[in-house]
Amino acid sequence: MSKVIQWEVREMPAMRVVGKGMRPLFKDVQGPDNPLPKLWEQCFSDGTMAALDQLQDVSIDDAYVGWMAEWDESTQQFLYIVGKLVEPGTPVPDGFEHRDVAPCTAAVSWVKGPETSIYSQAYQLAEAAMKEQGYVYDSSAGGWSMELYNCPRFTNPDAEGRVILDYYLPCTKASKDVS
Repeated sequence: MSKVIQWEVREMPAMRVVGKGMRPLFKDVQGPDNPLPKLWEQCFSDGTMAALDQLQDVSIDDAYVGWMAEWDESTQQFLYIVGKLVEPGTPVPDGFEHRDVAPCTAAVSWVKGPETSIYSQAYQLAEAAMKEQGYVYDSSAGGWSMELYNCPRFTNPDAEGRVILDYYLPCTKASKDVS
């Protein structure tokens, strides 16, 4: 079972997400045929990550990200980009895609659990922690969420095989009448 072990609010700068993307069906990422691990494997084996690492001088963070946005209710699909966060205006390498993200306030949850189950639980746990602290999801910030794979929190499991996934959600203070 996964749980939030740390929570904070951060002011996020304007940034650009650069990487390789796909539009999976929501139901597919919840099941055994989740295509996202294959996308990550492909990005590590085909030179994508090496190309992203070349953007080090303009990186906002050293960690790789899984950035999710552009939910389409009619198709039940969303955009998922395996990538890096870089300075706005950074040139995008050929064959890569990008999205520009406006500055915003974000709730950051450290979600700890077994890697086998952390992905399916992270959003709900992060959203619950955010609400407990008196914040709500801010869809006006672009409708995104983001997994940040911080080294060594994510890359070095503890003795029980648990990792820590940093999960970001744009947020705003809840009004007093929101329950």
